[in-house]
Amino acid sequence: MRYLFPLLIYMSFAFASNAEDLLITRTGDEYKGKLELLSDKEVNFIVKSGGLIGSRSTQKVFPTNEVYMIKSDKRGYTFFNRKRERVILPAHSTGKKADLIYLTDGGEIPAWNISLKDGVINYQKSPKQVRALSNNDTIPVQDVFMIKYNDGSKDIFTDITADLESEKKSAKGGEKKLKVIFYKILRGETLESIARKYEIAVEDLREWNEFPTSVKNDTKLTPGEQIMIQIETD
Repeated sequence: MRYLFPLLIYMSFAFASNAEDLLITRTGDEYKGKLELLSDKEVNFIVKSGGLIGSRSTQKVFPTNEVYMIKSDKRGYTFFNRKRERVILPAHSTGKKADLIYLTDGGEIPAWNISLKDGVINYQKSPKQVRALSNNDTIPVQDVFMIKYNDGSKDIFTDITADLESEKKSAKGGEKKLKVIFYKILRGETLESIARKYEIAVEDLREWNEFPTSVKNDTKLTPGEQIMIQIETD
């Protein structure tokens, strides 16, 4: 029994000195643990669960475009803004019992007495009421991703996962499929007129059909002959 108290002190000290990193996803979920790898494509994070005794560690891999913030006492803050650009800021003290305002383009602001009116978030920069006018500040609600209150609850104001979905749809829409058709030349048509009709480049039309240099872009082609055309489809 006499060894138990020193052991608890040692374990408490070791636990306190082994500060955890914090990862927040773009949906507002939080994970505490240790950052192992950060790249443009993924984040390897050791997630810790359980208490001091019997705790477990699990390695999780997060796609970087799903991560909002990684906080480390030693390395500071790493944010990924709405353009997926990396923003690195130094660590700072958040103050006791402060609410935390997280910005859509990266940033953590300690705040007190938060209120919302007419699309504007009002807050105090310090819990003290000294020079109340200079202590007050405002942020447009569209610039705020999330507020984490000191009671542990959260309020998400801007859905920044919508940016990711837009990127996915844009990327999917950008992947056009090609369809090959065989076109029968009409009387009086040229490479230029056919290219205009199908909104393609004359150079592509030449390459697909291996037209000789003697056939100019405005040369009238032989009616009834077939040429190959590649057109884009969804």
